[in-house]
Amino acid sequence: MSNSPAGLKAEAKKIIRDSKPPVISVGMLLLILILIATVLAGNIISNRAGSVLTDLQDIATPEEYMEYVQSFADKTDEEIFEMAEEITPTVQDVLVIAALFLVVTCVRLGYILFLLNTVRKTNPVFGNLLDGFAMILRVLGLIVFGGIVLTAGFTLFIIPGVLLFYAYRMTPYIMLDHPELSVIGCMHESRRMMKHHKRELFALDISFIVWWALKQIPLISYGIRVWTIPFTGLSRVLFYENVRRDPAYDGLAKEPTAVLPPQNGENKN
Repeated sequence: MSNSPAGLKAEAKKIIRDSKPPVISVGMLLLILILIATVLAGNIISNRAGSVLTDLQDIATPEEYMEYVQSFADKTDEEIFEMAEEITPTVQDVLVIAALFLVVTCVRLGYILFLLNTVRKTNPVFGNLLDGFAMILRVLGLIVFGGIVLTAGFTLFIIPGVLLFYAYRMTPYIMLDHPELSVIGCMHESRRMMKHHKRELFALDISFIVWWALKQIPLISYGIRVWTIPFTGLSRVLFYENVRRDPAYDGLAKEPTAVLPPQNGENKN
């Protein structure tokens, strides 16, 4: 199978139609978990900035907005510092939001594992969503190191950042397939694997732009995501399966070494 967007998406649709358990059902469960985490994080932020948000919601005209801005000029330094302290998240708030982000990242990684198992026909189960928690420290390392690299890249202007973003896109997949590799090792293999394929993955991402636009419409956003989560996820898993088998790539991540835990009562010995 080629890495053309049309070919990958056609194969993804076929897998969605035939998959057991249905990838759409597992994707819906992922979406619910993401929604819960988003609501919890949103409540923390809104509770801290509640008074400011209420004031802004009451503004109906440009004149009222200018009056609101001017009101800050009439406040004393102590009043401004007090307002800033009121809306600034506490350390506890930041830790809770960070924990929610880590949980969502682990579940997303578990969904990638489910999709890999579906494509490879290696006993995909709903419980794969929780398998990401078994490597939570590596997930944390990926967030930290990946964030540092991408921040450095985008600091050097947009194009270096985009190139680094695509160079390391296969890191989560390699982490799942190769528990013997460190996070840095997985990032290194992703960069080697993507050496000649960044443009292809960019083309695949661009091909989903209509779906991305539809997700921005509030009334249908989550309904659209029920389809796009498995559709885009499977297309990228199929892309990964192709590039790791590319004869031009001779790195450590060519064949999976991970031994999946027994499922459905299989013998654990």
